[in-house]
Amino acid sequence: MKASRARWAITCLAILGTLPYITLKLMWLGGSRVGLNDPDFGTSPVMVAANTMTMAMDAVAILLALAFVTAWGRRLTPWLVLFPMWVGTGLLAPILVIVPLQLVFGTSSSGGSSNPGGTSPIADWVYAMVYGGFMWQGVFLLLGFALYAHHRWGSALGWHRPFTGRSPGPDAPVLLTMALVAAGGLALVTHVWGDFHPPTVNVIGDGLLVLAALVGLALVSGRLPRHTVGRWPDRTPGWVGVTLLWLGSGAMAAWGLYLTVVLLVPNDFNGGGTLTWTDPAAEVLRVIAGGTAAAAGSRMVQQRLSLAPLQGVVASVRSQ
Repeated sequence: MKASRARWAITCLAILGTLPYITLKLMWLGGSRVGLNDPDFGTSPVMVAANTMTMAMDAVAILLALAFVTAWGRRLTPWLVLFPMWVGTGLLAPILVIVPLQLVFGTSSSGGSSNPGGTSPIADWVYAMVYGGFMWQGVFLLLGFALYAHHRWGSALGWHRPFTGRSPGPDAPVLLTMALVAAGGLALVTHVWGDFHPPTVNVIGDGLLVLAALVGLALVSGRLPRHTVGRWPDRTPGWVGVTLLWLGSGAMAAWGLYLTVVLLVPNDFNGGGTLTWTDPAAEVLRVIAGGTAAAAGSRMVQQRLSLAPLQGVVASVRSQ
């Protein structure tokens, strides 16, 4: 079935959101200093490699957007779509949460090191353009993916129905995973005593996504305590828990890995200095927690589907 005009429009809008960022990175890699208060910023080999990689990641977003509406995209092995989209969701979802909080509380989205005069090496308009573009991508890329997933798998697998009862398997692995995710959330607090010092609203936004991962795990596994939350989990569509887990685990893993690299590898953002061990350790823990939560959730979903009266449909999806 061909994609509708509305889905093509969403794809075009998602691609449009990548163009300012890719254009800026191409200009910097070509030697232009547009948008930079410090002309030496970004010229080191590490920063050239970082700019190349982040530009390539936005190029992957274009390929994903096209995969959502094309015939070749519908034929792709599921994990060739799901894994990069999980990473992309993890990078974009916190921006969609944190930037509005920053606007409400009047804090800045800008980052990076400052020069001796206290001025950011990157102009303020660059941050506005980049984060505005990321928010634009977050809306339309995630919307395009949601429609793609619904058309390819959603209606056949019955995600609109609640996940009833507990998922198969022992309680211990699920509870350990939830404890690990909670520890990853608490690790955010260690930045208060470390050298990283992210804005408070960033920590709050990240904490909300940790909470989303925990609730998602509980919904998918069926391990929410009924005596405290009533019967609403039994009436909640299965896609709600999967979506919360998808967003929360992706955010923890993707941003945890990104910040681990930023904190450990000498670069223009950290000034090449050294940090206390608590900051990178907290981010490594977030990576482990997010990856473990995603793996556990994926296994529980597959177990639930294998017990559903949809054996033929599941087999056909896995063979795609």
